[in-house]
Amino acid sequence: MCFLTTDASERLKEEFRETVRYKGRQVPLKELDCTMREIQMATGQKCAVFTLTDAGFASKLQELLSKEDKN
Repeated sequence: MCFLTTDASERLKEEFRETVRYKGRQVPLKELDCTMREIQMATGQKCAVFTLTDAGFASKLQELLSKEDKN
């Protein structure tokens, strides 16, 4: 699962939109409603993109985000 912050550049966002679908991949991509600074405060790492490679954790997070989107 791949996440992008709101203040990621449009070039970076487009690059990751293409990357997650490269050669038929179906990697979920979510644009979060937070900034790089907010991610840094939560994780200790400044980034515009972050990924989850643990399938179980990514699946549960995607489920929770889907519920949040519906509310």
